[in-house]
Amino acid sequence: MDINANESIGKTKFNINATDRIKPWFTQEVEKLAEEKRKSYLIYRSSPTYEKYLKYVETKNRVNSRIKTTKRENWTKFTSDMNHNIYGTQRKVWKMLKNRKTPVTSLYRQKNIKIKTRDQYFKELDTAENNIELGRENENLGFEQLIEENFVTEKLKKLKNRKATGVDNTSNELLKYADYELTRESTILFDEILKTTTIEIIRFPFLTME
Repeated sequence: MDINANESIGKTKFNINATDRIKPWFTQEVEKLAEEKRKSYLIYRSSPTYEKYLKYVETKNRVNSRIKTTKRENWTKFTSDMNHNIYGTQRKVWKMLKNRKTPVTSLYRQKNIKIKTRDQYFKELDTAENNIELGRENENLGFEQLIEENFVTEKLKKLKNRKATGVDNTSNELLKYADYELTRESTILFDEILKTTTIEIIRFPFLTME
């Protein structure tokens, strides 16, 4: 029964004809030599004489020596090809690993964020109606600060790179690598949010008190 047919009906064990298991070193030359040795043996067995025995021994030694050489050559070629294939596979695997993006990117720094783009973004974000202006006025009046700048700086530095932006489309890199002025403005903004309502803090989960 065919192998595929056995697999299709769920049979895991089946017999295979031994003649199908041809060794890679069993070439046509080896087959002819083996046949020559067999015939020499049959001739000797049919009429055992000393001369025929010597002829058979000579044929057997010559054939066995040639078969052994063929096996050795085949094994050398096989191991050489295997070593070549494994080395080539190793190079492919190493290239794949080398070009793979590492999951640890906390030290990765975004280089394509220009200062001009960053400043323009926060200028648009900081409108005249924004609470930052109110925060500056309240700061001059000396209101009690709810969040310290050091606390905001510490939280911003812990942001992970290459994360999806929030609803305001602000990337973590933009906040993490900002200068002191942005940290100061952010502190004022968060203070004003906390003073007006406590619901808006949900938009800034990294400011959750530990």
